[in-house]
Amino acid sequence: MEQDFETFCWQLASVIRDSGLTRAELADRLGLKPATIKSWCVGRRSPTVRRLLELTSLLEVEPSALFVPAPSEPVRHECAACGQVFQRPVGYRIHVALRSKDDPAHARLGVL
Repeated sequence: MEQDFETFCWQLASVIRDSGLTRAELADRLGLKPATIKSWCVGRRSPTVRRLLELTSLLEVEPSALFVPAPSEPVRHECAACGQVFQRPVGYRIHVALRSKDDPAHARLGVL
């Protein structure tokens, strides 16, 4: 159960960040104090079911999405020309850009 609550806190903070709203803006729209939103994100408190439904409606996400763990395996980007693996897309793009000058196989990949 504790892991579910940690997942909820992590996903809530992530969804709020992705929404483009600040905690203050979100709190204002819900009629709450920004400290309340922060306490939900850091796990000091949890919202009531009513507040959870209001929150997810405002953020346009399904409530169940806040309880799905983030993938533990990092996203990997593999170069199709040489097989080198990158954990971040920026590393892949730099790799392709640098190799494209000297290697036709990399030049055909283009930069994403």
